[in-house]
Amino acid sequence: MKNLLLKSKTLLNVLFILMVTLTGSVTLLTACSEDDDTTQNLSNTWMKSASDEVELEIGVRTPVNLLFKDAVAEKLEYTCTSSDAAVATAALSKGNKTVTIEGLAEGTADIKIAYASSALDNLTATITVTVSKPSGDYEAEYADNGRWMKAAVEKAEVNIDEETPVELTFSDDEMKALEYECKSFDEAVAIATGFSMDADNNKIVNVKGVKVGTTKVKIQYWKPLEGGGRRIIRCLSDTIEVSVKDRLAGATMTLAKEEMKLKPSEEMQIPMIFGTDVDVAATDYICTSSAADVATAEVEEIDGKLALIVKAKVDGETDIKVEYSKNGRKNETLSGNVKIKVLSNLTRILAIGNSYSQDAVEQYLYDLAKAAGYEVIIGNMYIGGCDLETHWANMQSDAADYIYKKIVDGTKTEFKERKLSQTLNEEKWDYISLQQKSGKSGDYTTYTSYLPNLITALQQTNPDAELMWHQTWAYASDYGSFPSDITEPKQENMYNAIVAASFQTMQDNPALKILIPSGTAIQNGRTSYLGDTFNRDGTHLNTAYGRYTAACTWFDAIFETEVVGNSYVPATVSAAEATIAQNSAHMAIKNRYEVTDMSIYNPSASGKLAAPIYVDFNAAQTTDANKTGLPWNNVTDKTTTSIWLHDAGENYTGIRLKVSDFNATGWIGTTGGDNLEAIVGDIVFPRSAWTDGLLVKGNNQTTDSNFATIEISRMDPNEKYDFIIMAVRNGSSQGARMASYRIEGSSIQNKENFDINLGVKGSISNSSTPTHNSWNDVDLKQYIITFNGIQPKTDGTVTIGVKGMATGKTSDGIINALVIKAAE
Repeated sequence: MKNLLLKSKTLLNVLFILMVTLTGSVTLLTACSEDDDTTQNLSNTWMKSASDEVELEIGVRTPVNLLFKDAVAEKLEYTCTSSDAAVATAALSKGNKTVTIEGLAEGTADIKIAYASSALDNLTATITVTVSKPSGDYEAEYADNGRWMKAAVEKAEVNIDEETPVELTFSDDEMKALEYECKSFDEAVAIATGFSMDADNNKIVNVKGVKVGTTKVKIQYWKPLEGGGRRIIRCLSDTIEVSVKDRLAGATMTLAKEEMKLKPSEEMQIPMIFGTDVDVAATDYICTSSAADVATAEVEEIDGKLALIVKAKVDGETDIKVEYSKNGRKNETLSGNVKIKVLSNLTRILAIGNSYSQDAVEQYLYDLAKAAGYEVIIGNMYIGGCDLETHWANMQSDAADYIYKKIVDGTKTEFKERKLSQTLNEEKWDYISLQQKSGKSGDYTTYTSYLPNLITALQQTNPDAELMWHQTWAYASDYGSFPSDITEPKQENMYNAIVAASFQTMQDNPALKILIPSGTAIQNGRTSYLGDTFNRDGTHLNTAYGRYTAACTWFDAIFETEVVGNSYVPATVSAAEATIAQNSAHMAIKNRYEVTDMSIYNPSASGKLAAPIYVDFNAAQTTDANKTGLPWNNVTDKTTTSIWLHDAGENYTGIRLKVSDFNATGWIGTTGGDNLEAIVGDIVFPRSAWTDGLLVKGNNQTTDSNFATIEISRMDPNEKYDFIIMAVRNGSSQGARMASYRIEGSSIQNKENFDINLGVKGSISNSSTPTHNSWNDVDLKQYIITFNGIQPKTDGTVTIGVKGMATGKTSDGIINALVIKAAE
């Protein structure tokens, strides 16, 4: 075999000091020795190669020593590059002692070794490598005997950060036992991490992806040569084309929650939702907490899915970062953050019900709890008119049929097409309530086939939650559709049936720990001066003291804290009404199955108006935030609404108001600010009072029978009163915006053909919404109808009639607001 030829133009056994004459300006570079921190000028040291020229044959690898003047030069970092990597490549050994050169193809290439930080001539060496074809039959001892090694595949696909094994095959076991080397042509794309044996005792080479791209991995056996160097044996060498892909490309992860509240020592799962089907493991994630003393987290696999497990410790706040970081490779699209609050005073309440749970928990319960120092999360899973049978069917099928309202930090958020499983797993609920549909609430036979199953299911999904039964209320006595089995007196008998059913429910189902007696609380309130006015439509609670009474009952039942004296009272509830609501609720907690007389809390009426009465007919408003607050009274339904009136000083007047025969609601949209006020004389009509109202609509409203009425009763028949009505409607047809008003007391007065059309008189485009500036141009007195000096009938009643006046077309009569004053 041809020996390796090495030529050198310099004598290797002579060391000399290269003197460098520097002219011009000089850049001084420094290096620090291991022994001290003194600074040395790198111009006074050197590095060079032991050989300036090397001749190789293809497939041969040989080392060339490097020489250094001193330890300073030897300890520097060097780089090694080839002018033609297809001809020859080179690599520095650790410690910079040698450079190993390998011949790949015929030709010439320069191998340059240089100081990594700066190409200083005295720290740079170049080796010229000439590569020639091999001579001789050096493979004969292997090839002639049919010995070989091959990779099982010519091409392999590898993912970034993952290892893929490629099986090797051999002509015989002796060839398998040889020592092979593997290397990547481009280690920036993929690397060969070494050899191993699989479960079937097959020898494999492991290839790991680094970045997207294509390269080759070579597996080869080197035979030592006499006199030094090694030669590749071709029949024991093979090359694999490696394609590296990023399986995470386009993958996303979202945490199911951006914020979470927990109690100290609690542990909670937050599902990790992946946008694509991507194979990641819990060990691919690291979690860091900005306040590890408050809460920590880690990623775990649960039932084949990844979830963030948050572990709360003590009260406080922390931000937890969930970061994908496999083998040091990070991916922001697979990472996320969650804000954690740990609160000792936290309580989480979930209602599973219908519109009656909506009445009870969605309005005022949060504020009552907050006023008492509790932090609450409230959820309501409801379907209108839903009964226990449907809830159980949905629990079994996991139907996405619910509307879910959730209150956190006082803000209500709505989710549609919700499943029970989603909400039950969303929070670590402390309390969960169930209830029956109102029409079946007094029939215990409708409970027995479904309620025990629901209870068992909830004990399995939420074993730490206290289960509650919500006792609902009887209908208003004048409601027209009581359950068929309820006889006269219908309200009383319906209430008694509900009480009997709730009593039996608690007896038969000991897993129900709390009874919330909203039905008894409302029945208590009906014994007060408020009477049978707790409903807004005969069944649902009015949005003021009706819903407030139910919320007070829930608060007192859950927190075991007397609600009487709680500082929170809604803006639409007077002090007298709040007293009745709070005491009705508290006495219902003390006596859950019997009525307590609330008449002892009735305020006394002065007999005369000490201050005006303000009434807002606001049924067009759909949110409590748009109701007009005190001192205004709110009429929240267009038919059969009856309320007790308080005056501007929030004093009980003993006067009652009831509306009848209105058939629609009207809404006047406005822009230009949320606090627009219509000021007429000494009366201030806030925006929420004059931008909506009750309508009476129809054709040819020409007879008295067309009037919708507002009956005001229990007035002093010996006094006289002024009635001021605001009536305004925005529209395009003047004829359809003419209305007539009548007031009947001891005498009758009429105001006919009253022009209520804002669009015409305000010179506002029919298609546009009135703006703040437009209102400045309108004489608001034009929308005021005043009846002065009206004396009630001998029974203390005054009736106001409203109707439209257009002939031959649909017309609108409207009333937006009413002010009652003692006549001057």
